[in-house]
Amino acid sequence: MDLFLHVRDGILLAKLINEAVADTVDVRAVNVPKGKKTLSIFEIKENQNLVIESAKAIGCKTVGIHNQSLVEAPRCPHLVLGIVWQIVKIQLMTSINLKQHPELVALLKDGEELHELLSLSPEAILLRWVNFHLKKAESKRRIKRKTFSDDIRDSEIYTVLLNQIKPKICDRKALSVSATKRVERARHVLRNASSMGVDPFIKPR
Repeated sequence: MDLFLHVRDGILLAKLINEAVADTVDVRAVNVPKGKKTLSIFEIKENQNLVIESAKAIGCKTVGIHNQSLVEAPRCPHLVLGIVWQIVKIQLMTSINLKQHPELVALLKDGEELHELLSLSPEAILLRWVNFHLKKAESKRRIKRKTFSDDIRDSEIYTVLLNQIKPKICDRKALSVSATKRVERARHVLRNASSMGVDPFIKPR
C-alpha cells in the first residue's frame, strides 16, 4: 500500500518517467514541498497532469487515468499499477536496440535488410532473440507474440533459453519434471535465473 501513498503527489512518478526516458519531464516544472510546507491539492493536481502528459509522450496508454485517479491512488490501484507497469516496461525495453547491442545483427533473417530489423518494436526483437536461441539449442519450440502466455506457461522455453545462454550454470532439470507440474518446473527456472545473477521478483505460480 506504500506505493499508492507515495505516488499521490506525482513527484515519484515524474522521477520514474525520467528513469524510463531521460529528460522527458522538466524537473523545474514539478512542484516540490519547501521546508515543512506540504503541497496544496492544486499543486498536486498540477504534478499529476504533468505526469499523465509525460507518460503519454513516452508511449503509455492513459485512457481512464485522470489527475484525481492518481491523487486517490488507494481507491484506484489498478490504474496506478497499470501506468507504473507501462513506465517500467518502456524503461526495460529501451535497452533493446542495435546501438547498445550491435550483436543483434545476428537476428537478421535471410534476405532481410538491416532497416527492416531496426523498424521492429523492442518486443518483436526480444521474441526473435528468444527464438534465435531456441533454434540454436535445436529445440522444436518457438515463442509467438499472440500466444506468449501459453507458450511460456510450462517453463520449457525458459529452461532451454537459460541453458543455452549459461550452460554451465543453468541446467535442464525442469524438463525431467512432468509438464503437468508447472509450479515445480517454474521453481527450477527461478533457481536457474537466480544462479545467473537475475533477481527473481516473481513467484513460481
